[in-house]
Amino acid sequence: MSLLADGPRPVLKFGSASDDVRRVQRSLNAARRKYALAISGTFDQSTVDAVKNWQLRNGLTADGIITNPEWKALRSGLR
Repeated sequence: MSLLADGPRPVLKFGSASDDVRRVQRSLNAARRKYALAISGTFDQSTVDAVKNWQLRNGLTADGIITNPEWKALRSGLR
């Protein structure tokens, strides 16, 4: 579930749309099958909810925003 490609780490939040959002959506789906997020590339409410849940389970601030700590945790494979 770790992100395979390293690169810039943009801040992602509700309304963001990019390939980076797709990377996060795929990672969240791999982390927990119950998410079943559509890989749309749009940071919608279901993505926010999945991010918050994942953040809570991993001891991160559950704000639904992907910043440097979240990128680092996703790259390390935290589920």
